[in-house]
Amino acid sequence: MTQPQSNSDSWQACPPGTLGRVARQISITQTRKVFFKTFGLVAFLLLAVGLSFHFYSAKDIGCSKTYGMFNAYLDNKLTESERKQVESHLANCEKCTRALDSLKASRSSVASRFFSALLLTSTCVPQSLLTD
Repeated sequence: MTQPQSNSDSWQACPPGTLGRVARQISITQTRKVFFKTFGLVAFLLLAVGLSFHFYSAKDIGCSKTYGMFNAYLDNKLTESERKQVESHLANCEKCTRALDSLKASRSSVASRFFSALLLTSTCVPQSLLTD
């Protein structure tokens, strides 16, 4: 194997501007690499944040907490945030939706029985007993 000559006579001069073009090309290539790495990372983070926002924005409160809020929900006594949480849970939980429908039915049944009893009481009992 031969050793390269160390004297400066073996080097040839580059045409004017060659080194500048090579330096610019290296700089552009490095910039592109950094850009695409950064772009890929940013895109991944945006996707992750977007998905987490989509899945957790409603902050599902669970069946037991939702069930405990049914009466207040039906009476319109929940805050806007709580109402949205209950509705979000109901949209994804068939069990709680059936339970709420059952509660609505039983409440309307109890209410109708109460008003029927009140009506019967007011017509069957003499007015003198109902007033002081």
